Amino acid sequence: VVQIFTKRAERPFEGTFTASYGSFHTAQANLALGGRVGRFNYLATGDRRASDGHLANSDYAGSAFTGRAEYELAKGIELALAGKYFDGRKNEPGSIDRPLAGFFNDYRRGAADLTLNAHRGANDWQLKLFRNFGTHVFSDGWDSQDRTDGAQLHWHRRWTEGVRTSVGAEWRGLHGLRRNTPGGEWDKSETALFALSEVEATPWLSLSAGGRFQHDQAFGTATVPQAGLVVHAS
Repeated sequence: VVQIFTKRAERPFEGTFTASYGSFHTAQANLALGGRVGRFNYLATGDRRASDGHLANSDYAGSAFTGRAEYELAKGIELALAGKYFDGRKNEPGSIDRPLAGFFNDYRRGAADLTLNAHRGANDWQLKLFRNFGTHVFSDGWDSQDRTDGAQLHWHRRWTEGVRTSVGAEWRGLHGLRRNTPGGEWDKSETALFALSEVEATPWLSLSAGGRFQHDQAFGTATVPQAGLVVHAS
C-alpha cells in the first residue's frame, strides 16, 4: 500500500523557504506554499539538493515535489488528492583505493492517491485509489519501468469502549518492463479480503482475532489466520 503524507495548511495562506550552502558545493533549497479557505485546503512543496561530493565521481543531484489538496464534502466526509515525484541522479565513486568512473544510478519515481474518508458515529470508512510508478537507469546497462495500481476499501467500527472491528478488501495490479537487452515485460494482480477484531478484556489484557484471504496471480491463494494476546505490564 502506498501512503502519501504531507502537512496540512492551517491559515488562509502560508509559506516557507529555506536554503543552505556548504563544502563541496553542497546546496539545498526547499519551498512550501499552502492555504486553507473554508472547506478546502492545499499544500505544495518543492525540494532541491545537490553536491559535488568529497571524491571524484561522487556528485549527487535530486529534486522532489509533493502536493495535497483536500475538500470537506460534508461534515465527516473528506476527499483528498495527494501526489509526489522525485528525480535524482547519484554517481558511485567506489573506494579510495579502487575509484570508479562513469558509474551512476538515475531514478525517477512518483505516486498519487485519491482518498475518500467518511466518519459516521462509531463507523469509519475509507476508499483509496492509488498508483506509483518509476524509471531506473543504471550505468551497468539496466533500464526499467514499473508501476503499481491499487484500490482498497476499509471499514472500522468501535462497538463499545475497547471493542473494535476492521474489515477490508484490497486489489493491486503490478506491471514491469525491462527496456535494455534482453527485454522483458510482466504483469500480475493480487486480491485480498481481511477481518480483525480487537477486545480490551481488562485494563491489562487485550485480545485479537482475525484472518486474511489473499489470491496472487503468480503464486496462488493463501488463507492466513491471526490471533493475538497483549499483556500490559503497567
